[in-house]
Amino acid sequence: MNELLQQSILDAFSEIQKWNQQFIIDDAGNSVDLASATLGQQSTTPLLASNQPTTFPHRSVYRFDATRYKGMDSFSSLVLTIQNSLPGAPFSFVRGSQRNRFVLCCSHHRLRQKKVMEQTHVFAEGNFTQNGVKKEYIKRRKSKSGFASIDSMAGKQESRLIKSSMATKYKPYSTNQPTNRRVSSIRKSNKQDRCNCKVAFFIWPDGSFYLDHTTTNLVHNGHPEYNPQAKLKGLRYISDHSKLLIERMSAVGVRPSQLSVMLEMLDESEGTFHTSTVKNLIHQCELFRQKELGIDHNMSTAEKAMEFLNR
Repeated sequence: MNELLQQSILDAFSEIQKWNQQFIIDDAGNSVDLASATLGQQSTTPLLASNQPTTFPHRSVYRFDATRYKGMDSFSSLVLTIQNSLPGAPFSFVRGSQRNRFVLCCSHHRLRQKKVMEQTHVFAEGNFTQNGVKKEYIKRRKSKSGFASIDSMAGKQESRLIKSSMATKYKPYSTNQPTNRRVSSIRKSNKQDRCNCKVAFFIWPDGSFYLDHTTTNLVHNGHPEYNPQAKLKGLRYISDHSKLLIERMSAVGVRPSQLSVMLEMLDESEGTFHTSTVKNLIHQCELFRQKELGIDHNMSTAEKAMEFLNR
């Protein structure tokens, strides 16, 4: 391939891997773009921001809605709001260097552990397994009429015992396994290659939360922008009212796939609900209902039925 063509392809690929993060948050009913409040020393308070103080801490020019986010009791709600306001990439919470400072980093910011990097893809020449895996040998006994001697009048349990005693014996699987298989992580190995996009905020002594413009960086690098519909939402995105609705609708026979579509219609945030998430919620509700009736999950089906009929 032509060198100029190769370089043009690499330049186009690098350009796709770098993009600006959108950060629009709901502030007292107004959609406020916080891009202007994340420019370091040149940061300015957004125009539509309401209920802002006359003076700010030296690290911020924007205060989150004090009527909704006040004190550590509202910390989880604020983190969820910020995560929902950052489309295009998943963000995970990382505690800051001090107790009153917090950081939400892009998922591509974390580095691979050094210990894991050293033990990944270690294969000796001519082997298909990693170093450290003990070889297992299986001995098979060929018999065309191995089960011919089973008494035809034997019961089901007796037949199973006879078959298990005559079946092929397998050695127990070794627990001496490597820490990692042939799975490559998306995490970068060098600090220079990781994504440095992150949102930092801190809590002031009065209980208010402020956006930290000295640490916040809204520029992604090293990975493309994700489609908003590719985001899978978990149980934390389901409200208590929706959980109660799912519990009652599942009791009348509504399928989990239909319930996941209903959740997407009720929840206005970007992303989709997987059917397995609804199934897990229904299973948790069923276990909680059985616990209220005094039914243990370790009981057999007959014991559960007797316990339910006795009430």
